[in-house]
Amino acid sequence: MEWTVTAAEQATLIRTTTWRLWRRLSLYLVLLFGCALAVLGAARWDTPGLLLGPVAAGAMAAWFWFSARGPVRRMLVAAYPVGATVAAEASAEALRLETAAGASELPWERLTRVLPGPVVVLARDEVGRQWVTIPRQLLPDAWLARLPA
Repeated sequence: MEWTVTAAEQATLIRTTTWRLWRRLSLYLVLLFGCALAVLGAARWDTPGLLLGPVAAGAMAAWFWFSARGPVRRMLVAAYPVGATVAAEASAEALRLETAAGASELPWERLTRVLPGPVVVLARDEVGRQWVTIPRQLLPDAWLARLPA
């Protein structure tokens, strides 16, 4: 399977991947931080102190978003630059991806915690302990069924 990356698809891939990783890794921390500060603010300054939680949580959420977006963007632009033709090939044992950043072979059993979506599939590589981003254009439904549930 081959895919030629367009600017619109690349922008959607970056935005969706950042959002899904942010939601997966940061949302709970932001909510916990906001609730804790709301309780502490209310204990110290009564009702006006309740605003401390949502304001601080909003600032923290924005900081996490922008600090995550840069590395995600650099990684995806390097692997899927506009105009590049990237390819994927599936065998019984592994998924082989050929991107502008190089080729990689990912055995199906190494990919866990699969989060399929309409734009991107996120999966945790159990050996490298990293999240792997696979554009949906490179992973048809028939191949998606090979990933562990």
